[in-house]
Amino acid sequence: MRSGKILLQYLSLSIIATVLLVILLIINDREGSVSFFEKVIVGTAFILSCIIGISMAVWPNWVHRLGIKVKLKIQKNQSHQIKHQGHHPVCKKFKEHTIKIGDNVYCAGCTGLAVGAGFAIVLMCIYLIIRFESYNELSELFLALGFIIIGMILLQNMPGPGSASTRVISNSGLPVGCFFIVIGTLEYTGDIIPGLIAVAISVLLVDTRIQVSNWRHVIICKFCENECKVYND
Repeated sequence: MRSGKILLQYLSLSIIATVLLVILLIINDREGSVSFFEKVIVGTAFILSCIIGISMAVWPNWVHRLGIKVKLKIQKNQSHQIKHQGHHPVCKKFKEHTIKIGDNVYCAGCTGLAVGAGFAIVLMCIYLIIRFESYNELSELFLALGFIIIGMILLQNMPGPGSASTRVISNSGLPVGCFFIVIGTLEYTGDIIPGLIAVAISVLLVDTRIQVSNWRHVIICKFCENECKVYND
């Protein structure tokens, strides 16, 4: 199954990148504290990645308008025949994947990511503005907390029951987990390069979560009794 192979590639790459980051942290020979300039550079990179993530969650089609080709898991011969809400087909199998806000229906996962990214931006701004001397002592805790949060969210997105509100809450924690990894890495190493590497790994982890969802959608359609099979390899 093509989606399964793609997911396996992303998971493998994420694991390798995480292991390399851990090795980098272990062999790091910290010298001095993090300067405000280094915090601003890493913080700006993280905030920009969050803004791009929010824009893709709220307006997913803007990528297409730029002429960037994105491979969709939706059958072309079916997409025009089946009504979609929150970029999911109107089907009982995907009812818990969407959430209604007012008169509009949104993807629960994307909504959670957008909310979490907004909260992560606020946390990063607080980190940049206010100096906490205890950060140096708590960096290991932040790193552990970040990886635990992300690991739990990736597992939660695997096939299985789950309400729309649960998906919103769990996915909103993903950018927050990335925030902890980034500041934990920056404070632990005291170096801008590992901090920027942590930002890049955070983007990879979020993309891996998206691939988990793609694979999950294919699995749902595969074992569905209906013949439409909107998501397919």
